[in-house]
Parts: sequence; C-alpha cells; structure tokens
Amino acid sequence: MKNLRHPILVTVLYGFGSGLSLICLSLVFGALPFRFDATCLMLWLSAAGYSVLLCRWSGHRLKSIFFPLLFLGLAIYLVPSRISNFLLALVGMSWIRSGICFSQIGGIEIGVELLLCLVGAGMVGMFSPATPLSWALAIWLLFLLQAAYFVMTNDSPAAPKGEFERPSDPFEQSSRQAMAILAQGGIE
Repeated sequence: MKNLRHPILVTVLYGFGSGLSLICLSLVFGALPFRFDATCLMLWLSAAGYSVLLCRWSGHRLKSIFFPLLFLGLAIYLVPSRISNFLLALVGMSWIRSGICFSQIGGIEIGVELLLCLVGAGMVGMFSPATPLSWALAIWLLFLLQAAYFVMTNDSPAAPKGEFERPSDPFEQSSRQAMAILAQGGIE
C-alpha cells in the first residue's frame, strides 16, 4: 500500500477523519432516547483504529494490543470525565506505540513520548472542549501530537531507514560517486 509510506500524513488525515466522525456520531447519539457519551466512544474507536495501523506498520500481531485497548475501553465506562479519557487515550497510544509496536526505543523516544503527553494534557487543559465541534478539534489535536512523534524522532515505521532522507542535489551525488571511485582505487 502506498499510503503506508507516509505515516505522518496518514496519522494527520486519520485524526481529521476521526474528528469528523465524532460530529456525526454525536448527532446520531443525540437523537436517541438514551444518553451515551459519543466523545468517549469515539476516542476509544479512534485509538483502536490507530493502534491497528501501528500494528500493521510494525508487523506485530493484533492480539498484542488487546490489553491496552481493553484498558481504554473500560475507562469509557469507569471514568466519567471526557478530559480524563482523552489523557488516557494519549497515554494508551503512547504505550501501544513505544511499548508494544516499536519497543526498540531509546532515551530520546521516551522523552518525546513524555513531552507529547504533557503537551496534550496542557493543550486540553487550556482549550477545555465542551461541544462536539471542540471535541472534534481536540481529537484532531490528539492525532497531530501522534504525528509529531514521527517528526521529532525522525523515525518511519513503514520504510527502511534512510528512505525518508531528503534527496541530495546533483553536486552531492557527484561527490559521492567520486568518493566511491577513489575508494575503489581510481579509474581504470
């Protein structure tokens, strides 16, 4: 699949789609006679879908993300706060990405995960979403933060190392060819 070559773009577009889905889900659940929190359900569905993407990118089995998703699913019913569920989704996706799918992480990746969780908590704390539209923007913010992980760590789960490097200019390519010729012993 060609779209798996661009995890940043896929993550941003997935977040945008999740935010739009929240608005539609809120309209449907608002018309029902019983009240169910569409925001928390959409947070869980978005986290579950993105976790499946992370598993596909890393090559892990889907059963490896079952426990974190079960934990997040139970939080929908046990934690009455939407903001708490948002923060749990952010921490849960960090757990799935760095703890399960891409577990060969170092200190930089852990620092980036911690920074993203703190930034997400601060942004939602300042933003204080209350309406479905503002929560849709908050969900998109969640996935913008998830995309920021790949930007900050310069890591791409979908392609071998070096494939996302900038293409070199012709002078640099000529310089590399000349160095390779000199390393081989000159021109014959």
